Amino acid sequence: GYEIRNGKRVATGSLRLIKANKERDIPLFDNQKIEIYAQYLDQAILCQAELSQLAITKGASKVMASALLKKIYEIGENLGLLTWAAVIDDNVLALLNGSYAFGLPSIGPSVNHLGSDTTPVLIEVENALLNASSGPEKTPKSAGVAGFIKGVVVFPNYIDKKNSPES
Repeated sequence: GYEIRNGKRVATGSLRLIKANKERDIPLFDNQKIEIYAQYLDQAILCQAELSQLAITKGASKVMASALLKKIYEIGENLGLLTWAAVIDDNVLALLNGSYAFGLPSIGPSVNHLGSDTTPVLIEVENALLNASSGPEKTPKSAGVAGFIKGVVVFPNYIDKKNSPES
């Protein structure tokens, strides 16, 4: 994710989508500390991708998380990969399920991983966006975020790298 600061394009966030392949499952299964509840194990194993490393720099725009999710949604849609597993920092998960009203189900207990408390979740992207736009926890903010991610709402400070002034 990029923002313009003092007339220059500056990276202020990152996120990646890791695709499973025939030789290897998604990295979620590499960490022995991460437990998946039995009732979600089949769904987690069938995920074709893992959402990983959502990171936002201090001082980044408040919409950076939304901007990163918009970009990864576009990539997932282009690849036909819209069901992901993820291990998400509990503070970020509180934002996604609170303010954004995504309703992401926890598929295992919270565990300290890479220095913070994190929870494994299943992200069925279309369901999450539907929850945000019309689910029982929907708010004007969550509906706006869902619309932005799907490309029907424009946030004024959003910069796409390929369309930014210094790309």
